[in-house]
Amino acid sequence: RSRERQIHEIFDKTCKVIRTVFTPYNDRINYILLGGEKTTLKGLEDSCVYLTKPDAEVLKRRLAVERPGKKAMEAIYSEVWKSHIYELEYFSSTTISSE
Repeated sequence: RSRERQIHEIFDKTCKVIRTVFTPYNDRINYILLGGEKTTLKGLEDSCVYLTKPDAEVLKRRLAVERPGKKAMEAIYSEVWKSHIYELEYFSSTTISSE
C-alpha cells in the first residue's frame, strides 16, 4: 500500500509540473511526446487529466530516455524533430471519377 501511495504521489506531482509548464502554451501545443518506460507512462496518462485534454494529442511514439536529467533533455530535442507528420485526405469511391 505504501508503494502504491508513493506512485500515486509521484504521478500527481508530475501532472502538476506538466500543467504548470504547459499551460502558458496551451494554444500552441498540438501534440505531446512522452519518454520513458511504457508501463510507467501508461500509469501517468491514466492518472493525469491534463494529458487527456482534447486539444493536444499524446502521441503513441515513445522517446527513449534511459536516465532522466539535463543531458537526456538536451539529447531528446533532436529526436523530437526527427518526426514526420503526414496529413492524408480520405477519398471515398464516389469522389473519384474514372475517365
